Amino acid sequence: MLTIIAIAIGVGIGLLRGGKIPNLRGARLAWWPLLVAGIVLQSAAELWDIPRALLISLAGMGLLLIGLGLNPHIKGTIVTGIGVLSNLFVTVLNGSVPIRLAALQEIGKVPLDVVDPTTVAVSGLREIETSETTLASLGDVIPLFGNVVSIGDLITHAGIIVILQNLIAARRKVGISVDDLLGPVQAAPVLRMEGSDTSAQPTKDPAPPTVDLRDPPAPAPTTAPAPQIFEPAGLSTFATTSTFKAPVDLRGIDGDQPEEETDETLDLTTPFEAAQPSGQPFDYGDPDDFADGVGVVRPIRR
Repeated sequence: MLTIIAIAIGVGIGLLRGGKIPNLRGARLAWWPLLVAGIVLQSAAELWDIPRALLISLAGMGLLLIGLGLNPHIKGTIVTGIGVLSNLFVTVLNGSVPIRLAALQEIGKVPLDVVDPTTVAVSGLREIETSETTLASLGDVIPLFGNVVSIGDLITHAGIIVILQNLIAARRKVGISVDDLLGPVQAAPVLRMEGSDTSAQPTKDPAPPTVDLRDPPAPAPTTAPAPQIFEPAGLSTFATTSTFKAPVDLRGIDGDQPEEETDETLDLTTPFEAAQPSGQPFDYGDPDDFADGVGVVRPIRR
């Protein structure tokens, strides 16, 4: 009865979440035959009085634990496994499933005036709980829906509800892969020139240039050249400066021949003042031109 209720609740919740029962066919259960075999063995030992019922029940619970452990990706399998393990543990400790007398009296299976547990006989795997029972609280002590169930039974069926509602409400991704739509991607053909060497090794990309981020070295200090001294032919020696003046032989100017040389200074800076850097050599021309008063000072360009 409890199993039917758990299944109904699980399916109902799954449908309310927008799921569909056919979604159960898409459940990815690993080693699902183990789960089926465990359920069959456990149900047979519980429902019918068969020989070696205890061993069959233990085998069924063992298969259920293995099957649940192989499917941890399904929500609810761990919870269900804890419930099955609880029932297996108490059964192994006592050699049977202990059931509480007071719980049987509450559901009306045993008269209320019965006090001695030894006077009550139960069938199947169960035995009446006594003072010698180990971990009696894990046995069948909870009256529910006309039956007496254990804490392990409640945990197991809670896990069944979780499993069913998640499998039914599962969302399946539907789509087409790129390979199905466009076909497998093929490598582009390699074109080779006639006569090319096919055995040549692929060339490697050149190494990137090395960039020196350090500051460039400071240029060596330069010194200005020393002023040059020129000695034009027939004139006194002088040095070029920012103002170009020099003593000039003025004999023969205006056709007059003085009796002696003069030391008058001829200003040669006009129109060359600030026009030539210091140290630029000048060509004073032919000294005889000064006799006619047309002497010319010209810079020599190198």
